Amino acid sequence: MLVKSVDLLTTNNPTFSPDGKYMAAEVYPAGMDLRRYQSRIMVFRFPEAQEEPDLSSFFLAAVFAGPGRRLTSLTGNNCELMPIWSPTGEWIAFTFVDLDSGFVAPVVVRPNGSDMTMLLPKEMMTTWPSDKWRPIGTWLAKAWDERPSPPCDWGFPHITPVEWSPDGKYLLLNEGKRFTSLMVAKWEGGRWWGRGTWGLMGSTWVRFATWGPKGPWFAYVMGHRPSLDGEEIILKNVETLKEMKLLLPQGLMIKWMDW
Repeated sequence: MLVKSVDLLTTNNPTFSPDGKYMAAEVYPAGMDLRRYQSRIMVFRFPEAQEEPDLSSFFLAAVFAGPGRRLTSLTGNNCELMPIWSPTGEWIAFTFVDLDSGFVAPVVVRPNGSDMTMLLPKEMMTTWPSDKWRPIGTWLAKAWDERPSPPCDWGFPHITPVEWSPDGKYLLLNEGKRFTSLMVAKWEGGRWWGRGTWGLMGSTWVRFATWGPKGPWFAYVMGHRPSLDGEEIILKNVETLKEMKLLLPQGLMIKWMDW
């Protein structure tokens, strides 16, 4: 990221480590056009108990210890967005945008910058759900080594990290601008594995997805908007692919004054 000495910096999307000792956030030049396309993720540390925190002369508030450090050492015409700290504190997931090649990909990295991996499957996510866990991910510098060629069209793939499971074992990924094809990634045996949990079918979309409080279950809702044919909340186990459905009655309507 090229930052002139006169550039002010702005920040976005802060996320805390589970132990509360660190914070990761987007940092980028605050020009007239708010140059978020130059964003890099910085990690800041809170002062230790034995440290005397600095005081701001204006706000009289304790500030972070030091100016922070880059999470990665990536260079080039790309940006790092939306850091998501895992509940165990072992990983930070973020969205990587390659502005030259025109693709968006999820990346996971240790808070110290090691084990950085781009979580891209070898095959299209829309061919899933998959019957088993498959190896995914390549080192970022070799992102396309396992593919016969770079993306054929600008804007493909477009995969982003969505949410860690509360136990930190699973990371929900999505392809597209909204929930279309969902995949789950997990770290096991020293590498990343992926499994499709729901794929695009016709013109149907997923408009909501979230993890349950325990275990490998997550819930999602189908469709662009509520359906008069009855709404379903689908619960899915990412290990067994077992499904349970909560079905609202067909054409359910409630008068406003009765709500």
